[in-house]
Amino acid sequence: MNPNHRFQRLETRGLVRLTTEPDDVYTWEDIKGDTYDPIVNDDIDPAELRRQEQAELQRMQQDGVYGLVGEFNLHGSWHRADSIWGFIGNDWQGSGYDDDIRNATVRALRDAITARCRCCHGTGTTVRAAHHQQRPPSPRNPTTSTRPPAVAAHCASLCESQPDDSDPDLTDNDEAHAGQDPP
Repeated sequence: MNPNHRFQRLETRGLVRLTTEPDDVYTWEDIKGDTYDPIVNDDIDPAELRRQEQAELQRMQQDGVYGLVGEFNLHGSWHRADSIWGFIGNDWQGSGYDDDIRNATVRALRDAITARCRCCHGTGTTVRAAHHQQRPPSPRNPTTSTRPPAVAAHCASLCESQPDDSDPDLTDNDEAHAGQDPP
Protein backbone atom coordinates (compact mmCIF):
# COMPACT_ATOMS: atom_id res chain seq x y z
CA MET A 1 0.00 0.00 0.00
CA ASN A 2 1.18 3.48 -0.83
CA PRO A 3 2.44 5.17 2.39
CA ASN A 4 0.64 8.39 1.47
CA HIS A 5 -2.62 6.46 1.06
CA ARG A 6 -2.14 4.90 4.50
CA PHE A 7 -1.49 8.34 6.00
CA GLN A 8 -4.57 9.78 4.28
CA ARG A 9 -6.69 6.90 5.61
CA LEU A 10 -5.50 7.60 9.15
CA GLU A 11 -5.87 11.36 8.66
CA THR A 12 -9.51 10.89 7.64
CA ARG A 13 -10.06 9.03 10.92
CA GLY A 14 -8.51 11.92 12.89
CA LEU A 15 -5.50 9.87 14.02
CA VAL A 16 -2.64 11.67 12.23
CA ARG A 17 -2.03 15.09 10.74
CA LEU A 18 0.60 17.30 9.15
CA THR A 19 0.74 20.91 10.23
CA THR A 20 3.03 23.81 9.46
CA GLU A 21 4.31 26.25 12.02
CA PRO A 22 6.22 29.50 11.48
CA ASP A 23 9.95 28.99 11.89
CA ASP A 24 11.10 31.98 13.92
CA VAL A 25 14.61 30.61 14.45
CA TYR A 26 15.91 30.32 10.88
CA THR A 27 17.73 33.25 9.34
CA TRP A 28 18.49 34.06 5.73
CA GLU A 29 22.09 32.95 6.33
CA ASP A 30 20.84 29.51 7.51
CA ILE A 31 18.71 29.06 4.44
CA LYS A 32 21.05 30.32 1.75
CA GLY A 33 24.17 28.50 2.97
CA ASP A 34 26.70 28.62 0.16
CA THR A 35 24.07 28.39 -2.60
CA TYR A 36 24.84 31.87 -3.91
CA ASP A 37 28.59 31.89 -3.23
CA PRO A 38 30.46 32.62 -6.50
CA ILE A 39 33.54 30.71 -5.28
CA VAL A 40 31.52 27.51 -4.75
CA ASN A 41 29.42 28.07 -7.88
CA ASP A 42 32.16 29.22 -10.24
CA ASP A 43 30.23 27.93 -13.25
CA ILE A 44 27.46 30.55 -12.73
CA ASP A 45 27.92 34.23 -13.49
CA PRO A 46 28.24 36.18 -10.18
CA ALA A 47 25.62 38.71 -11.39
CA GLU A 48 23.18 35.84 -11.99
CA LEU A 49 23.88 34.45 -8.52
CA ARG A 50 23.13 37.87 -6.97
CA ARG A 51 19.88 38.09 -8.97
CA GLN A 52 18.84 34.60 -7.81
CA GLU A 53 19.77 35.40 -4.20
CA GLN A 54 17.69 38.61 -4.21
CA ALA A 55 14.71 36.77 -5.72
CA GLU A 56 14.92 34.01 -3.11
CA LEU A 57 15.32 36.50 -0.24
CA GLN A 58 12.25 38.37 -1.46
CA ARG A 59 10.31 35.07 -1.67
CA MET A 60 11.36 34.22 1.91
CA GLN A 61 10.18 37.63 3.13
CA GLN A 62 6.86 37.28 1.29
CA ASP A 63 6.06 33.60 1.92
CA GLY A 64 7.74 33.12 5.31
CA VAL A 65 9.75 30.19 6.67
CA TYR A 66 7.98 27.18 8.15
CA GLY A 67 8.47 23.85 9.82
CA LEU A 68 6.53 20.74 8.87
CA VAL A 69 5.20 18.80 11.87
CA GLY A 70 3.75 15.28 11.93
CA GLU A 71 1.44 14.51 14.86
CA PHE A 72 -0.67 11.57 16.00
CA ASN A 73 -3.79 11.55 18.16
CA LEU A 74 -3.97 9.20 21.13
CA HIS A 75 -6.51 9.53 23.93
CA GLY A 76 -7.85 12.71 22.33
CA SER A 77 -4.58 14.63 22.53
CA TRP A 78 -2.03 15.31 19.82
CA HIS A 79 1.58 14.13 20.18
CA ARG A 80 4.46 15.29 17.99
CA ALA A 81 6.04 12.42 16.08
CA ASP A 82 8.60 14.24 13.95
CA SER A 83 9.32 17.61 12.35
CA ILE A 84 11.64 19.37 9.94
CA TRP A 85 12.21 23.11 9.64
CA GLY A 86 13.46 25.78 7.27
CA PHE A 87 11.04 25.58 4.33
CA ILE A 88 10.22 28.75 2.43
CA GLY A 89 6.46 28.89 1.88
CA ASN A 90 5.11 25.50 0.87
CA ASP A 91 8.41 24.16 -0.52
CA TRP A 92 7.94 21.16 1.77
CA GLN A 93 5.20 19.81 -0.52
CA GLY A 94 6.63 17.11 -2.75
CA SER A 95 10.12 17.55 -1.28
CA GLY A 96 10.40 13.95 -0.08
CA TYR A 97 10.69 15.24 3.48
CA ASP A 98 6.88 15.31 3.65
CA ASP A 99 6.82 11.55 2.91
CA ASP A 100 9.46 10.97 5.61
CA ILE A 101 7.38 12.88 8.16
CA ARG A 102 4.20 10.99 7.16
CA ASN A 103 5.96 7.63 7.55
CA ALA A 104 7.49 8.60 10.90
CA THR A 105 4.08 9.74 12.15
CA VAL A 106 2.38 6.46 11.21
CA ARG A 107 5.21 4.48 12.88
CA ALA A 108 4.94 6.63 16.02
CA LEU A 109 1.18 6.04 16.21
CA ARG A 110 1.65 2.30 15.77
CA ASP A 111 4.36 2.19 18.43
CA ALA A 112 2.27 4.25 20.85
CA ILE A 113 -0.69 1.90 20.44
CA THR A 114 1.48 -1.20 20.88
CA ALA A 115 3.20 0.27 23.94
CA ARG A 116 -0.21 0.73 25.63
CA CYS A 117 -0.93 -3.02 25.64
CA ARG A 118 -0.11 -4.61 28.99
CA CYS A 119 0.87 -7.87 27.27
CA CYS A 120 3.48 -6.57 24.87
CA HIS A 121 4.26 -3.23 26.55
CA GLY A 122 7.62 -1.97 25.48
CA THR A 123 8.35 -4.61 22.85
CA GLY A 124 7.59 -2.31 19.94
CA THR A 125 6.49 -5.30 17.89
CA THR A 126 3.18 -6.71 16.80
CA VAL A 127 2.50 -10.04 18.47
CA ARG A 128 0.27 -13.06 17.94
CA ALA A 129 -2.78 -14.00 20.03
CA ALA A 130 -0.91 -16.87 21.72
CA HIS A 131 1.36 -14.32 23.37
CA HIS A 132 -1.68 -12.62 24.84
CA GLN A 133 -3.03 -15.84 26.33
CA GLN A 134 0.16 -16.76 28.20
CA ARG A 135 1.51 -14.85 31.18
CA PRO A 136 5.30 -14.96 31.28
CA PRO A 137 6.99 -16.05 34.50
CA SER A 138 7.50 -13.29 37.06
CA PRO A 139 9.05 -13.02 40.54
CA ARG A 140 5.59 -13.46 42.12
CA ASN A 141 4.53 -16.24 39.77
CA PRO A 142 7.55 -18.28 38.58
CA THR A 143 5.50 -20.42 36.16
CA THR A 144 3.77 -19.53 32.93
CA SER A 145 0.02 -19.23 33.37
CA THR A 146 -3.03 -18.29 31.35
CA ARG A 147 -4.45 -14.77 31.37
CA PRO A 148 -8.16 -14.26 32.01
CA PRO A 149 -9.99 -14.58 28.65
CA ALA A 150 -11.27 -10.97 28.71
CA VAL A 151 -7.75 -9.58 29.17
CA ALA A 152 -6.31 -11.87 26.51
CA ALA A 153 -9.06 -10.95 24.04
CA HIS A 154 -8.69 -7.22 24.63
CA CYS A 155 -4.90 -7.32 24.32
CA ALA A 156 -5.15 -9.41 21.18
CA SER A 157 -7.65 -6.94 19.73
CA LEU A 158 -5.14 -4.12 20.33
CA CYS A 159 -2.07 -5.84 18.96
CA GLU A 160 -2.98 -8.79 16.76
CA SER A 161 -1.38 -8.52 13.36
CA GLN A 162 -4.05 -8.64 10.66
CA PRO A 163 -2.52 -6.58 7.86
CA ASP A 164 -4.86 -4.30 5.96
CA ASP A 165 -4.24 -4.51 2.21
CA SER A 166 -0.92 -6.26 2.97
CA ASP A 167 0.27 -3.30 5.03
CA PRO A 168 2.03 -4.67 8.14
CA ASP A 169 2.75 -1.28 9.70
CA LEU A 170 -0.65 -0.47 11.15
CA THR A 171 -3.84 -2.48 11.22
CA ASP A 172 -7.41 -1.19 11.15
CA ASN A 173 -7.82 -2.94 14.50
CA ASP A 174 -5.15 -0.73 16.07
CA GLU A 175 -6.80 2.36 14.60
CA ALA A 176 -10.18 1.40 16.09
CA HIS A 177 -8.66 1.06 19.56
CA ALA A 178 -6.46 4.16 19.51
CA GLY A 179 -8.59 5.98 22.09
CA GLN A 180 -9.31 3.04 24.38
CA ASP A 181 -7.47 1.97 27.51
CA PRO A 182 -6.74 -1.69 28.25
CA PRO A 183 -9.07 -3.31 30.84
